[in-house]
Amino acid sequence: MKLQLNGNCLKIIAMISMFIDHLGFFIFPDIIILRIVGRISFPIYAYLISEGCKYTKNRTNYFLRTFILGLICSIAYIIATHEVFLCILLTFSVSMLIIYLIDYVKKSPTNRFPLLIIALIITLYICNVIEFDYGFFGILVPVITYLSDNKLFKISLFGISLLILTFNLESILELYSLISIPIVAIYDETKGKLNLKLISYLFYPVHFLVIYAIKIVLF
Repeated sequence: MKLQLNGNCLKIIAMISMFIDHLGFFIFPDIIILRIVGRISFPIYAYLISEGCKYTKNRTNYFLRTFILGLICSIAYIIATHEVFLCILLTFSVSMLIIYLIDYVKKSPTNRFPLLIIALIITLYICNVIEFDYGFFGILVPVITYLSDNKLFKISLFGISLLILTFNLESILELYSLISIPIVAIYDETKGKLNLKLISYLFYPVHFLVIYAIKIVLF
């Protein structure tokens, strides 16, 4: 039997990995295996973002859900810790806007390619001023992955974008993100029987609350 994973399976793997990663980051920083397991979370979410932009029925709602939740989580984090932090959902929101612009450029009867170049330059500038989670090259992972509909080429672009991100972050730990490549390679491009949309959105803020509660209990 051929091993395959649907979209729901990828979401569950990403959520579990993210929880383990943040557990290691906030509570058990000395247990490196937790951070290693957590390295597959961002790449899987990035891949799912590229797929979401491809298959969603309402791109505006998809963007607004991601952006508003990201904004709320970032504000809550800033209030709680007094540290400026833009969560990964805001990073992915910028990725979505660039993907939407790519499709707009492709479908336009006139040459609007300079718009895309200008948008990328502006994004790069903003990332130098505002510190997005995973930075400019983190924004580009879903974008680069989105560029092809061919599964083999798509996985190749995904892997290349992760390598670029890893070298940019200059972190050996990030090399473990490449473990996500064979995981998304067996994605069967189906959603799955269950509707995990609400759960996947709520999981992000809720898992932080759970980790905060664990930290209070332990320390």
